[in-house]
Amino acid sequence: MRQPSPATRAFIKWKSTNDHSYRDEAVHHLKPVISSAIKTYGGSNNALKTKAWIMASEALDKYDPKRDVKLESYVHTSLKRLSRVRNERNEAIHIPENVRTDSMAIYRFMDKFRDDMGRDPSLVEISDATGLSRNRIVKAREVGTQKSFEDVTDDKGDITVGEKKSYAEVWKDYVYMDLDDVGRKIFEWSTGYGGSEVLTKKEQAERLGLSPSAVTQRTNTIIKKLEKGLVPTIQ
Repeated sequence: MRQPSPATRAFIKWKSTNDHSYRDEAVHHLKPVISSAIKTYGGSNNALKTKAWIMASEALDKYDPKRDVKLESYVHTSLKRLSRVRNERNEAIHIPENVRTDSMAIYRFMDKFRDDMGRDPSLVEISDATGLSRNRIVKAREVGTQKSFEDVTDDKGDITVGEKKSYAEVWKDYVYMDLDDVGRKIFEWSTGYGGSEVLTKKEQAERLGLSPSAVTQRTNTIIKKLEKGLVPTIQ
């Protein structure tokens, strides 16, 4: 008689003891099944990993061994829904042609600027060179071709760009515009402002040709400016 698989043995222990550590063990043993389903139904899209693990866990809760269906087969079949999830996500992040065009122009300029100047351009420099507004640049960088589904949506799958700004965000804009170009890059790299990547102070120093202490000093100045507007004045 064939012995139960490791996932099935863990599942049986979970059901008999109600010890959820066995449930976690069962899910862990299902990793090859989940990977196979992502490849088969999700088009090998790694962005679906989290969703696939959640779906596999839900399938485990619904599995009935009395139906004489192997646990692995049941879970794999349950993950067929990944195909629909993938299609829904592709539709959700459809990028308009004008945004793609903006994105290409922005990254083309950024590459040339790095070659000529030895540093990354600030948001203002990008705007001046491309003629694009800051809002269009932010949108292009947030939903451009280099971003994934998770980068541009919230937990519900809603697009997050273009939302109404809070007072704190407006103040951040004010502080940003009041800085010089080097200060703006430090601001962007420290906060992710304008869709920028976030870098450590050491990485910032290397890209700007400054010492880490100089970056720290500038960062502290920026923090003070931010706090000045965000902390309520004591009456």
